[in-house]
Amino acid sequence: MFTTGLNACKPASGNYDFNKDVLRAYNLVIDLRFNEAYTLLNQIKKAEPYNLATLIVEDYIDFLALMISEDKTLFRKLEANKDIRFSKIDKYGPASDPYHLFIKAEINMHWAAIDFRFGNYISCATGAIKAYKQLVRNNEKFPGFTPNMKNLGLIHVLVGSIPTAFKSGFSFFTGIDASIDFGMRELNSVIKYAENKPFIFKEETRILHAFIQLHINNEPELAWELLNKEKIDFDSQPLLAFIYANAAHHCKKNDACINILENRTYPNKYFALPLSYLTLGRAKLNRLDKDANIPIEKFL
Repeated sequence: MFTTGLNACKPASGNYDFNKDVLRAYNLVIDLRFNEAYTLLNQIKKAEPYNLATLIVEDYIDFLALMISEDKTLFRKLEANKDIRFSKIDKYGPASDPYHLFIKAEINMHWAAIDFRFGNYISCATGAIKAYKQLVRNNEKFPGFTPNMKNLGLIHVLVGSIPTAFKSGFSFFTGIDASIDFGMRELNSVIKYAENKPFIFKEETRILHAFIQLHINNEPELAWELLNKEKIDFDSQPLLAFIYANAAHHCKKNDACINILENRTYPNKYFALPLSYLTLGRAKLNRLDKDANIPIEKFL
């Protein structure tokens, strides 16, 4: 009876099950259909209350909503969610699962980017270093775990791109030392893995890879080629439409940028992405279109 009493007090054990419903919720988030994603996530949590994979999908909603809106009031409303999610992971998450530390690191990376966007640079640095250490520790425990390489590759590329004059000091204070080539090899290993196996972050990794080629390696043609390996339905994916249009703009493919964004309207079920209007307006100005003012006024 004493043993039974102890078991009754023991917290339930959670899991990280990226099943088809979680994948569907993630895809709804990437499509900016946040309300539908919340509805599905609530259904999953009711049926699988200890499936902690839902936490990272919820965190993606906060991440995208804040990065897109830059709304300080929304930031103050949502910032407590990070610690709430960590508490649930610490209480219910099995440390023997490779997703345990990975999801913690992913959340830390999201909020480091959010803090940077809102000018909280110390919190940004603290979160990024914490994420890196979690990923390194997870890689030591689970060396064949592919999702680790997505984030480690990105961090190593970003650190590798720091000018030589500052890099040694940065590495000394953060403990992070890497090169662009090393990070690219890690990302390429993820892309190769995702070619033959199901991987929830496949599209995200492919776009990260292309944008590194564009903005860090200065290879616009290669970046454009990589992006266009997959056919995208821009009518139902406003975030990807914006990402591709932005890439077209930087690749000096002005007409492609306009073609992607022009005459596309998204109903209220999609989270608003006003930067698309600004990108379209700039492209139309570059082409000296007489109606360039219309999308710019919509942005304003």
